[in-house]
Amino acid sequence: MKNSELNRKNVGAAGIASKACAWILSIMLVVTGMAPSFAANKAATKAGRGKVQTAVSNAFPSFYKNTKSSSKISKKNFDKASLKNKAVKSIKNEARNAKTPNEAKGKEDKNGKQNKIKNKRGQTFNLNFSGNVYAEFDGNENLIVSAKNTSGDMNIKKEKWRVMREGLKASKRSIKGASGWKRTKVKNIRFNTNGIYLPEYSEYFFNELQGKIDGCENLNTSKVKRMNNMFEKAPYANPDVSKWDVSNVNNMNGMFYMATSANPDVSKWNVSNATYMIRMFQQATSANPDVSGWEVSNVDNMNWMFYGATSANPDVSKWNVSKATYMNGMFEGATLANPDVSRWDTSEVTDMRNMFNGATSANPDVSKWNVSKVAYMNGMFGGATSANPNVSGWDTSKVTNMSYMFEKSGIKKINLSKWKLNEEVLKDNNTEGMFSGCSKLEYLKTPAGMRTNISVAGDEDFKIVLLRKGESPVVEKESENLKNGYIINNNNNRDVLTHIYRKDKYVGVVFDKNGGNYEGWMNHEIVSKDKNIKDSKGVLPETKPEREGHKFLGWSKSKTATAPDFDENTIVNGDITAYAVWAAPKVSITFYKNGGEGDMQATQVEKGSEYQLPECAFTAPAGKEFDKWEVRVGIAKAVEKIPNDKIIASADVKIKALWKTKPVPKVVVTLDSNGGVLAGGASATVAVDKGSAVKEQLEAAVANKIFTKDGYRLIGFSKSKFATQADYNLDSPVYLGTTLYAVYEETNEVTKLTIKYTEVGMDEDEVIENVPTGKPIGDKLDGHERALAGHRFLGYSKEKNAVKPDFFKKSIVTNNLVLYPVYKETGNVDKAKVAFKLNDGTDGSLKTQEVTKYESLGDKMPTKDKVPARDGYLFTGWAKSKAARYPDFFRGTTVKGDMTVYAVWKSLYDERLGQAVLKVSVKAKGYELTIEPPTANLHTGFEIFRSEKKDFKPSKDNMIATVDRDALKYLDEKADNGKAYYYAVRAIDADGSYNGTKVTYIGKLSDKVLAASLPKDRGVTATVTGKGVVGLEFNKTIAAIKYKVTVTAPYDKKFKTIERFVEADKLMATAEGKVKANITRLPMGKFLTFKLEALEADNTKLVEYGNSFAFMMGAVDKLTAKVNKKSRVLNIKFKAMKGASGYEVKIVINGKVKTIKLKKGKKKLKNFMVGSIKLPKKKGKYTFTIRAFKKIGKLKYYGQAVTKTVK
Repeated sequence: MKNSELNRKNVGAAGIASKACAWILSIMLVVTGMAPSFAANKAATKAGRGKVQTAVSNAFPSFYKNTKSSSKISKKNFDKASLKNKAVKSIKNEARNAKTPNEAKGKEDKNGKQNKIKNKRGQTFNLNFSGNVYAEFDGNENLIVSAKNTSGDMNIKKEKWRVMREGLKASKRSIKGASGWKRTKVKNIRFNTNGIYLPEYSEYFFNELQGKIDGCENLNTSKVKRMNNMFEKAPYANPDVSKWDVSNVNNMNGMFYMATSANPDVSKWNVSNATYMIRMFQQATSANPDVSGWEVSNVDNMNWMFYGATSANPDVSKWNVSKATYMNGMFEGATLANPDVSRWDTSEVTDMRNMFNGATSANPDVSKWNVSKVAYMNGMFGGATSANPNVSGWDTSKVTNMSYMFEKSGIKKINLSKWKLNEEVLKDNNTEGMFSGCSKLEYLKTPAGMRTNISVAGDEDFKIVLLRKGESPVVEKESENLKNGYIINNNNNRDVLTHIYRKDKYVGVVFDKNGGNYEGWMNHEIVSKDKNIKDSKGVLPETKPEREGHKFLGWSKSKTATAPDFDENTIVNGDITAYAVWAAPKVSITFYKNGGEGDMQATQVEKGSEYQLPECAFTAPAGKEFDKWEVRVGIAKAVEKIPNDKIIASADVKIKALWKTKPVPKVVVTLDSNGGVLAGGASATVAVDKGSAVKEQLEAAVANKIFTKDGYRLIGFSKSKFATQADYNLDSPVYLGTTLYAVYEETNEVTKLTIKYTEVGMDEDEVIENVPTGKPIGDKLDGHERALAGHRFLGYSKEKNAVKPDFFKKSIVTNNLVLYPVYKETGNVDKAKVAFKLNDGTDGSLKTQEVTKYESLGDKMPTKDKVPARDGYLFTGWAKSKAARYPDFFRGTTVKGDMTVYAVWKSLYDERLGQAVLKVSVKAKGYELTIEPPTANLHTGFEIFRSEKKDFKPSKDNMIATVDRDALKYLDEKADNGKAYYYAVRAIDADGSYNGTKVTYIGKLSDKVLAASLPKDRGVTATVTGKGVVGLEFNKTIAAIKYKVTVTAPYDKKFKTIERFVEADKLMATAEGKVKANITRLPMGKFLTFKLEALEADNTKLVEYGNSFAFMMGAVDKLTAKVNKKSRVLNIKFKAMKGASGYEVKIVINGKVKTIKLKKGKKKLKNFMVGSIKLPKKKGKYTFTIRAFKKIGKLKYYGQAVTKTVK
């Protein structure tokens, strides 16, 4: 009651004060009118008027303050007369104290400069009751806020700030207690003094200010609790708020709303007490605030926070939004924003409407969001053309509105099959337009009961499949173009899911229960063509089919399969049905070891099936080995079987191992003669019982001399082939097959050797005594040659009448050896030919030289300069072997007969030089090569090769340049960039030498790089393919990164040139081996020219194609086609097009293209074109195409074609 009474008193006082206010204003007018009488001259009058007016203006707050401070005075003391008198007295006092300039000057001369607040040109306002903080308006749009004494009262009072604004003719807003600066004289505000405190409630403080705000960094904001709408609609303000203390602020709504120049540094702000951030940066188009370190855990409402902030791309990845409930339009229209929100806790959010709407750069990862409390998602990703969110795991059971959720977004593959839709969504059809205008959409899986719209631009065909629990999938549309829109689940069936997929990229897998008694809920899956379910992020049916008495094994491509052959890893290249595979009743196969050891796994087979008995895997008892199986089927009598026998498993099978006594195994010892000869009738192998010794057999072998060797005798055996002692232990037991080597000792036997010279007519033979047997004769063969008249001595032979020697110094001497001399008649001089093969990978050779046998070539030997150079090799001489590494045939080498010698080459390849890496790019003139040198850095330069063949070998014929080590770029200007070449490069060391010869060593040849050629045919075909769409078909420039299309209208001077860029990887292949680019959003009814250019990454022009033309006409409208069943006449009609010069209608009949003649319709059809043609009697499908054309000069330009098929 006391408070109520006090309030009533205050209200009464306020009423009286308001009346006093009216009186005061009247008096101000009077005083103002009297002001000229105070002045001594015109200038002084003007100055004096300003001061008096200011004084009178200041009288009101002074009076108001006094009145306010006396608020406890009873109402009866505030009679009107006394209040009026007090007001007049207060005004007179203020007016009296307002001096003219001359008066002020006189007082100043007398008392010194005392007035430090008043501004001669404008007005001065106290901003607190002490007057320590004040504002000066200079009369020229500038307001300057200062403090007299920094140790005094530094606080700005909100009411004083408001009164000042009103005194400067502020416009009042509809919001209570707020007024804007837009209609004031003030445009710019500056804070001069450091440490001035803003009021606790600073909302709308600078709103609608039309100029700059300087000195914000001098303000102390530590007491501020509200900053909402602080800089709202201040288009030129860009305040320095980087050091502001906002730790006590709880309301930041609209703080920078429409402050289009502001880009505040808020990176160090402590916003931990803020709960409201609605529209905080909305339409602050220059702002890109660093909010990455903000503590937003107490913020409840973030609606429209970055709405339309087109420069902002805030880092919000570490934000704690666990208390936020509103995110409506948070990033809407923020076209550069692509926030990382993957770790956000959205469990309390209820409103996500338009959250990313129009955020064209955003592709948020929201896959782990908890949206279980969200009620509104309408328009959430609408127009977010880069967004392809994974929302498959969302709990949307409380969402009541999803309309236009993905409209015109960048979704490509979306699976909503596990969503549970709220009854309110289903009841009110709040899913309208969810997938309209989704130009990138490739497949869609809807949740049960969803009815919505879908439209996909383009000519791609989609397959539409309906799924219903307990039923097989139903194909609703085998091939449907969605560019004109389609209603999904138009019948509004609550239990129907819909699968939609592009037929050129995806296929469908139907899962058939194949005799089962339960149909899986998800019995259809979408798979990428030529991929498997797993790689396509799909799954096999989670609910398995059931069949009484059978076990589900998996899936198969065959309806009659007994084993699965289809799973998540199976490659699918077309629509397919996978059938359930069932297992029939089973019987058990059990194995018994019967005294043995180990285990054999029991198994199950289909009852009545054939079973093949396995090999025994048990370990036999000691001294035993496996013999056979004892098999018992059910209760039948046991029978004996061996492994691989087959039985019929008509009942459970018991299989028992049967064992037999194991025979002692044998091991084989092989005796190696080790250079000797096996005696006739002897055996070189000995078979003994495993574990026994071979002493008796080895002693018998030595005694019987089973091996003989000239000059040696057998003394025993060893395990080593090179042993000199018979060190094998004869008593050692043998467990494994082994080889023993014969060991011999020399007998030191000698023999005589006879050379039968008497056989060639000489008197006696030559005898050489004491020649060791079993060894090479060596030098003992020297000095025993005899001359024979007319003959040349060739050597010795062991055969009589031989023509060639066969016994030499290295030949082995046998007992009583007899040799025969070999001679050659010298009557006819024999010649020998020496062929010289270049041995360079070709069949090349030099001239064959002829010389007398047993003489050398001498000067006939080819010199080095006669040998053709070989790339990468140095010629070092000739050799008798093709594989020789060093020369062994020289000028003085004796030639004994016809022979071939081969060039010896030294490879100049040095692996230490390493391998360079080559890159080639096409230029407007030739090709440019970029060389990445080897890391070894030992090279002096590079050799560059070019060929039109991929398998070329480096040679002087295809080497185009040698460059210095630092020349890492080379422009091959002589190359025709219309041709495809292969380039290679190798590092070289030009300072090398070999045996004193200067050589150039080479590194490993780089990989051969194909240079992409520019197209020779640069023609472009322009075809109108849709409303505002033209398809350009041309030969692709392989090296191009992108293409520039410049569109002009030669007959329209007001037409503004259009430029479009198409990325090379966005081109579509056509059947003719060319590519196609679609240019969209073109004006209809215009004759347009298209200039196409192929560009590099830096926009350098590679190719300029020929110009192409198109007249922008759409498809004919209201087309109908009907066939008269009796007469077999096809009648067509369509609405005549405005601006068309004519029409062309073609139809294919019996493989021939025919023209349907047209004419204008009459009467009711006067606005139509009509035509007809007789079809064959044989029924079939006939396809016709119709298109309008515009004739310009002698040329026809065709509009969009329409194709229709009739039966």
